[in-house]
Amino acid sequence: MNIVFVCTGNTCRSPMAEALLKDMLKKTGRDKDIDVISAGIFAYKGDKMNSMARKVLEEEGINPDS
Repeated sequence: MNIVFVCTGNTCRSPMAEALLKDMLKKTGRDKDIDVISAGIFAYKGDKMNSMARKVLEEEGINPDS
């Protein structure tokens, strides 16, 4: 199964949703069954995740790069 989270710029909402779901799937052992990605309808190639979004995930023990 494939899941795609889409928002405007792919710097906050959709990459956070991707990281959260990937973390949940990994904890339940379903990470091999489901592929999760994020995208943005007005995203620029090479844009990075917003630093505050990254900080929130890291504070919750979630690696946004995995």
